Amino acid sequence: LGKYKEIQAAFSAMTGTPTVASEQAVVDIENGTTIGGLGTQTSTMLRAAGLTIGGIRNATSRTQTSTVIYDLTNGAKLVTKAALESALHASAVAITRTNTSAQKGSASGGNSTLTNATDIERYMSDTTYSTVDFVVLLGADQVTAGTSNSNTRTNSNAAQ
Repeated sequence: LGKYKEIQAAFSAMTGTPTVASEQAVVDIENGTTIGGLGTQTSTMLRAAGLTIGGIRNATSRTQTSTVIYDLTNGAKLVTKAALESALHASAVAITRTNTSAQKGSASGGNSTLTNATDIERYMSDTTYSTVDFVVLLGADQVTAGTSNSNTRTNSNAAQ
């Protein structure tokens, strides 16, 4: 089980079929809720599915109702996109790293139509985040979807 990424990469090399491991996508997680530990729990689940987590942090706004996956790859990492959509029961929104101001308000996801623009613009303008391929903005729907367990459903601004 510990060599899941290596097995996927070997399979991909033999068959030419892309896998999550061969795409080597980096996923950042932003907790858009007040549910303490939701980002960490989600990262554990996604890592178990073979995904690489770059960072976990709290979103600027903590009132997100629906989870949104922002795809910064211009559709280049379709296997990872599908894995994220399946694991999180959410849809991906394509966002390019250029001309983000024109895209504000064009993406839907509960109460986030890129209203969390400061969170997303961080990935567009700050070279620190240039290796991030997907940003997951967690919403309260992840608690009801089972990402969180009942022991960690506490309101906290400190925990991701």
